[in-house]
Amino acid sequence: MGFIVVAHLPLSFAMAESPTSPLSPTRLAIYHQNHCDWYLHQSFHGLAAAPVQDAATAPSGNPSEVATPAITTAHFQRGIEWEARLFDHLERQGQLLRLPPQTITQKQIRDIIIESVTVRNICYISNVVFQSPSFEEELAEFRSAPFPHRLFGIAKPDLIQVNRLETGEITWEVIDAKSSTSIKTSHHAQIGFYHLALEKLLAPVKSRPGGPTLIPSEFASIWLPPPDGNNPEHSPNPVPTPLSLLLGPLKTFLFKTLPTVLSLPPRRVEWLLNPLCRGCEFEETCTATTKAEKRLGSIPNLSISEARMIREVMDISKSQEKKPDLEDLEDIIGGPRLRRINESYENTGKKFQKLFDVRVVGGKPRSTLLEAAISGQPKVSQVANRQMQTTNWKWEAHTTTSLNLPS
Repeated sequence: MGFIVVAHLPLSFAMAESPTSPLSPTRLAIYHQNHCDWYLHQSFHGLAAAPVQDAATAPSGNPSEVATPAITTAHFQRGIEWEARLFDHLERQGQLLRLPPQTITQKQIRDIIIESVTVRNICYISNVVFQSPSFEEELAEFRSAPFPHRLFGIAKPDLIQVNRLETGEITWEVIDAKSSTSIKTSHHAQIGFYHLALEKLLAPVKSRPGGPTLIPSEFASIWLPPPDGNNPEHSPNPVPTPLSLLLGPLKTFLFKTLPTVLSLPPRRVEWLLNPLCRGCEFEETCTATTKAEKRLGSIPNLSISEARMIREVMDISKSQEKKPDLEDLEDIIGGPRLRRINESYENTGKKFQKLFDVRVVGGKPRSTLLEAAISGQPKVSQVANRQMQTTNWKWEAHTTTSLNLPS
């Protein structure tokens, strides 16, 4: 699901009295896969309590009752297995300190890092679980009003790498283990958030008298499995990403774009069922809503950039009567509006007709693609999902603050 929200409403527009579910770093990473404002909105508001639905825009059903798709569960399980093998390998090498799986304070994090290096001679720490900071100063820097809810929840980076310098100072670096064949933008978003959160927590914590100073690394890294996917001994070193490239766009997203999206009432959040929705926990309800309301997402394998172009055509040739998307498109193609578009916006008209494969049949323009969408039901295909990646990223790079870094 996609479509960025172009409205910038005051934060007082938020559902201030509604219960919310602070976003986990994992959900922030998933957003950088599907680029869906509705996913963020439902994750924050919907998982705490189902918001009041608007039949015109908001998917029906209670998202808190949606079962996790099997494909998502499989990806998650593969990640858990790679992480377990990697941790076992590091532990056998005497390089890993496993903490009890419980939330700890910023001072405890400081003491654990110092002890790991100075006493235990440890290189990696796992199970560093902490409550994400509120980032009040950062939100104030990017926005004119404070956000009324806690934005971010519990954070748990896979590993913290620690190293003592010759000067006696100790550096720390976030590392996340990912069972992927390549590094993705979603990975960058996650490790970037972990770094920001830890840096924010540790900054006000003073060193012990005479103790070493903690210095954040200039990098955050992803640890990928080896080509065979099994033996960590054959795995290459973690792949670092310079934080100087990562944090600028990430901060804009976290402290400006995200609060704006979450402040919208459900009826104002724009979304589109598209191939990137495959495996999303909200896919089923969004598919049902798309079909019932005859939305653009009913057109099979429609990319976000294509939907944006269609929406522009619909906006420049608005009808006086409010209609569902597919009915409005049927009216455009079969009536005089298409002729007026071609006369005033020739290039746009050509692109529109090519997309819908508009042909004159029996003296009247027709689109078999649109007719199939009206008579059938929306479907997300795995093949289209692979094709979608290139098209979507080309558009997103020019319109959003997504972290479009080279892998």
